[in-house]
Amino acid sequence: MNITERHMEAFLALIRYKSVSRAAAELGISQPGLSKIIQALEVHFETELFHRLGRRLVINHQGTLLIGRAERHLESWRSLKASLLPDADGLHGLLVLGATSSIANNVLPNIIARFGQRNPKLTIRLIAGNYKTTLQNLLDHDIDLGLVASDCYAAGVESTFWRQDQLQIFCSIQHPLASYPPQSVSDFVHYEWYGREQGSSTRMLFEKALRDSGVVPKVRIELSSNEAVIKAVIAGRGLACLSSSALIDYLANKTIVCLPCPWLLLKRPWNIVHLHQRISSPAITQFRDQILSIHET
Repeated sequence: MNITERHMEAFLALIRYKSVSRAAAELGISQPGLSKIIQALEVHFETELFHRLGRRLVINHQGTLLIGRAERHLESWRSLKASLLPDADGLHGLLVLGATSSIANNVLPNIIARFGQRNPKLTIRLIAGNYKTTLQNLLDHDIDLGLVASDCYAAGVESTFWRQDQLQIFCSIQHPLASYPPQSVSDFVHYEWYGREQGSSTRMLFEKALRDSGVVPKVRIELSSNEAVIKAVIAGRGLACLSSSALIDYLANKTIVCLPCPWLLLKRPWNIVHLHQRISSPAITQFRDQILSIHET
C-alpha cells in the first residue's frame, strides 16, 4: 500500500481531536471510513498505533513515534502540491504540446502567445510534426497534449473534437488551371502534384478523396512542411492540397489560386488527443479548455 496525504491527514486528525467521531466529521468522512484508514496504516507499518478501549482509540508508543514524521510528510506533500498549482502569477512549470503542421504553424502560435501572457511563469514548448509523429510523441510521453488533423482511434488515447478544417487544392497564378478552373476531377489527370510526406494526414486525405473519385494523383515532389509545398507550387507547375489555414497569406498576396472542387470531400476534423490514464496537470487542463473555447482563429 502507498501512504498518501489522506492517510496522514486521518492519523493526525485523530491525534488532534482524540475522538473518532470528531475527526471523521472534520475530514468529511464516515467513522467506519476513518477506522479503515487507520487500520490500513497499521497493516502497512505492521504494528498497532492505537490502544482500543471500547469505542475509543488511544495512541500508543508506536503511534507517538509516527506523529513527527507524519507531520513532516504531510507538510512536504502539501508544499509539493502547492508548487504545482497556479499562484498569483498563474501557472508555472513546463507544458509540452505537439501538433500537426497546419495547426502548429498557422493556428497555435497566437493561442500559445495569449496563454503565455496570462501565465508568465509557465514555459511552453511546441513540437510540430505530422499525424504519425505527433501520435507517437504522445504515446512516448514526449508531449503532454496533442492536436491532430485527423480522427484518432489509437488504444489508450482519448480524442476530443475541436473544429472542422477545410482542405483546398491550389496552383500558382501561372498554372493553366488558374485561368481555366477544373470542371471535373478528370481535369487533374495530366498534372503532377507536390505534397507532404507519407504519414501526413493532409496527404492521406487528399489522396483518398482523389482515389475515391477515380484519379490516382502523381505526387512527384514530397516536402516535409506546408511552407515548402507552397513555395514549390509557386515556383513550379504542380498542384497541391493543403489546409486553408496555411494559404491565407499567399491568397492575400495573389501568388496562388484555389481551385473549386465541390465534387471532392476535403473536410476533416481537428482533434485534441491525450493519454487516457494520464492525470492532467492544471496547465494541461486549462490549455485544453482554452482550445475548446475557440472555434475560429
